[in-house]
Amino acid sequence: MGKDHRGAFLNDPAFMSRIKGQLDVASPPPPAKKTPSRAIQRAAVVRERNKDGRRDSVSFNPTAGALVLSFPGAALLAMNLMMRMHDAKASGLKATWHERVRALVLENRATIEQWKNQVTFPLLVEEVYITSESALLDNESVAASCKPVIDAVVRNGVIPDDSSKFLSQPLPYTERGKESVLVLCFRPSPKPWGMIQDETVVLSRSVLPPI
Repeated sequence: MGKDHRGAFLNDPAFMSRIKGQLDVASPPPPAKKTPSRAIQRAAVVRERNKDGRRDSVSFNPTAGALVLSFPGAALLAMNLMMRMHDAKASGLKATWHERVRALVLENRATIEQWKNQVTFPLLVEEVYITSESALLDNESVAASCKPVIDAVVRNGVIPDDSSKFLSQPLPYTERGKESVLVLCFRPSPKPWGMIQDETVVLSRSVLPPI
């Protein structure tokens, strides 16, 4: 009897239409797909561009004691955009640089070892970023945006650490060009405080009373 009763309802078009309408009202529509933020979109472009290291190179000037790493086609992500991204996205950018520098180090191990055999610390690191994009970072942003690259250089054993014992000062510079390239030049620092004038360091030490 019950089975026939249920069958009657199932065969009733009006009843089934009412049930479908109730289900449609009760089930919320799927959430609209969120458009990625400007930071996420820019990070995706930068990460993709930084995957291609086929033209990367290393050179060593024994006279100047300078090691130069060149990354044609590289792109930097402004730090204000990186700060607005989720940690996973920022980690993806760092991982891309780690792999790119790793490949460069493996292909140029003999040159890098030659430099390491005569290197003296601390070092200046000149960070020159030529960009073909319309947006031009300021020099301070270039230094901040090179941090993931310097981290990759450290992690791949080119220098022991990025503390002031080994890197005294970054010297960033940027300008527009027909094609983008990032060049890092590691050279001996004249003083532990880099290119800062000795007088400024002495003055700074005299401002506060001795500990």
